[in-house]
Amino acid sequence: MKKSVVIAMGTFDGVHLGHQYLIKKTVALAEKENVTSAVYTFSNIPGPVVSGNQGFQIMSPKDKVDYIKSMGVDLVLIKEFDEQIMTTTREDFLQSLCNEFDVRTIVVGSDYRFGKDGAGTSDWLREVSPLYGYKLSLVDFVSDSMGKISSTRIRKLLREGKVSKAAKLLGRHFSFKGVVKSGLLKDSVYDIEVSPSEELSLLKAGCYQSEIHNGNTAYRAVTKIVNNLNRVTTCLVRFSLDQVASFEEVRIKLLKKID
Repeated sequence: MKKSVVIAMGTFDGVHLGHQYLIKKTVALAEKENVTSAVYTFSNIPGPVVSGNQGFQIMSPKDKVDYIKSMGVDLVLIKEFDEQIMTTTREDFLQSLCNEFDVRTIVVGSDYRFGKDGAGTSDWLREVSPLYGYKLSLVDFVSDSMGKISSTRIRKLLREGKVSKAAKLLGRHFSFKGVVKSGLLKDSVYDIEVSPSEELSLLKAGCYQSEIHNGNTAYRAVTKIVNNLNRVTTCLVRFSLDQVASFEEVRIKLLKKID
């Protein structure tokens, strides 16, 4: 028996305020219909696959899944956007989805596109909905005084080092996980070198007021991002600590650029 779902579809890179609004609507509709809430998304951003140009993600796939689930979503379907998905027709994509699930409602943004050459649009989804038996819930984008809140805007702010402005669009501070490579305690100041996750390659080099989270403990810190040919090679974090602690994987939250 197929699982009945209300399903949201999108890339959701960064899971910013616009994405959050759409996902919350998905959860609310699923609760109203007493069915499973689901999100269909990608582990990578489609742009580089489609254009061949370099592109950077705002958050790692694991962070994306964890954050979406924290919003009350029951099921997250995460796929790699590859050439096969890129060349799948809109009809085959939708048929595959409806073969796997009893799709009650599809929730998408007004500018959502999918399928070969982006032929699948919200208008087309509405047009064929009687054939597949689902309802379409169309969500307008969320705006601020500068216009539409988008992942593209956030990437631009991060490249410029404007992490505090990016935080307003994300609804939270930009953060990333990293593996601690080395650490040195001297005069109650702890210096650690972190091998960061890929999303850090978005950031402008320099020093940032930050927080470092080790389990449930948070420390105020200064984080220095060092780039080499626009790729991050290292992340240095300095903070006060009274005694040596065990650090393996940490989350670093960037609050403000200070140089």
